[in-house]
Amino acid sequence: MDYNKSTYLRIAWATLAYFLMKLKVISRVSLPGVKHSFGVRKGTSDTGTFRQVFKEDQYRFNFDEPINSIIDAGANIGLASIVFGNKYPNAKIIAIEPDKGNFELMKKNVSPYNVRPVMAGVWNKSTNLEVIDHGHGAWAYTVEEVEHPTKNSIPALSINQIMADSNFDRIDILKIDIEGSEKEVFETDYELWLPKTKYLIVEMHDSMRPGASKSVFSAISKFNFSFRSRRENLLFTNQDF
Repeated sequence: MDYNKSTYLRIAWATLAYFLMKLKVISRVSLPGVKHSFGVRKGTSDTGTFRQVFKEDQYRFNFDEPINSIIDAGANIGLASIVFGNKYPNAKIIAIEPDKGNFELMKKNVSPYNVRPVMAGVWNKSTNLEVIDHGHGAWAYTVEEVEHPTKNSIPALSINQIMADSNFDRIDILKIDIEGSEKEVFETDYELWLPKTKYLIVEMHDSMRPGASKSVFSAISKFNFSFRSRRENLLFTNQDF
């Protein structure tokens, strides 16, 4: 990562904002190097999400450009999409979030950027999902498949379907933080989109869905990806690009 003067300044401001958020002093954040301010909810897991994305800089990798197509799967309140939108202003970003509360705030936060918000869950097929609250905050909601649609269900989208809907013939950055659903996503039909993905950022959640990491590594091993980690994120780079 390019830890230059502006990077240190941004992280310093993010550190101050993080402590103000913990004290429930602020609900809107402005940071150096981030073109537009954005909202957070006081006294919620938004504080932890902010810490990961801006204080710890978990998504600010140095990628070979051009970067034109980005999918943010598990967008929460849109903070990773904001990072991508500032670094790659010409890229088309698809931000997918299943929870209504997260989604409504995410829509507002990403509105100044070239981001298309989609309220759905990411899965390995088209089906119906319900959001499950395990009591760990809005950053830890999971989804479960249901046989028939209900008043609380949401649509599920596969990565291949998202590509088709967005007219992507490839994915330059695919960020996946979907609280265990990576198990299903990487179990079937991954061969339709994984070889078309240049950079893959995944956070594993075996504690929420046992076998999730096994599913991911099994699929990845069938293609020519290199691997490194940064804090909770694993970065896979497709060497065939």
